[in-house]
Formats: sequence, C-alpha cells, structure tokens
Amino acid sequence: QLYINAMKEAGANPEKVESLVEMVRNHHHYRRALARAGVPAAAQAFVSDSISICLTGKNHEIASYFLFGRENLIPDMFRVIVERLRASGETGLEGLVYYLDRHIEIDSGEHGPAAERMLNYLVDGSARRWAEAYEIAVRAVRSRKKLWDAISLALDADAAGAEAK
Repeated sequence: QLYINAMKEAGANPEKVESLVEMVRNHHHYRRALARAGVPAAAQAFVSDSISICLTGKNHEIASYFLFGRENLIPDMFRVIVERLRASGETGLEGLVYYLDRHIEIDSGEHGPAAERMLNYLVDGSARRWAEAYEIAVRAVRSRKKLWDAISLALDADAAGAEAK
C-alpha cells in the first residue's frame, strides 16, 4: 500500500499494480495475472524468474537468490535513488522517498543479515552447496540487471518522446 500511495502521490498510474494484486488475490496463475495486468515484459520476466527459483530451487539456492538479488543489493541501489531525489528538490515524491528509505532500513538492518545467516545455515560448509548458491546468486544479479536495463531504456524513450514534443 505504501508503494501504491507513493505512485499516486508522484502522479504515476497504479492500475497495473492494483490489477495484478487483485488477480493474485483471486488465485489467478501469476503468469496469467502478469500478462492480463499489462505488466511490462521485462518485469514479467523478472518476476517469473524469481518465482521459478522459489518453485524449483533447493532451499540454499532460494536463500542465495533473494540474498544477493534483493536483500544485499537493494539498499545500495535505493540509497543512490533517494540521494538523487532529495537533491533534485522535486516535490510530490515524499511518499516515494519514505517507501525507499523504509526498504533501505528493513533490508540492510533486518532482512539482509537474516538472509545471510539463513544461507550460511543452509549451506552448512558444503562446497557443493556454496557452488550452487554462487551460480544462483549470479543468476539473480543478471535477472535484476536485465530489469533495470529495460527500465533505463523505457525512461530514455520517454525522455526522447518528451523532448520531441
């Protein structure tokens, strides 16, 4: 709800997010819900990769995917975004800044350390499990990078379209 409120405050349309959430609540298959909600292809691929790991991965692979693809990665990403938003002086983004700050606080203070302890527990010193965790961590970062590259291209296209007007 924080995310949706921040979107509204910033002037973004939360319809796709709300539609997706509603379909999932009503037990639609996630792939069908992503498509029907009109979620961009890159976001669909990212979510599908995450869910695929959850459904088919070993416990230590799942822990690695989320530790290295989210919990340890997001705080640093979001800190840069928050710094730039604050420096821009743009108004109407207070909800978004709060949402991002909250993510930073929870992921770096609670989720990240807990996920790291969980991964260490699940791997339990096994060289094979560490190798599998490493491979999945690389997959997670690549999946995240593809998503952010697609977002960057979309923002560039929007900016070019705005300049053409």
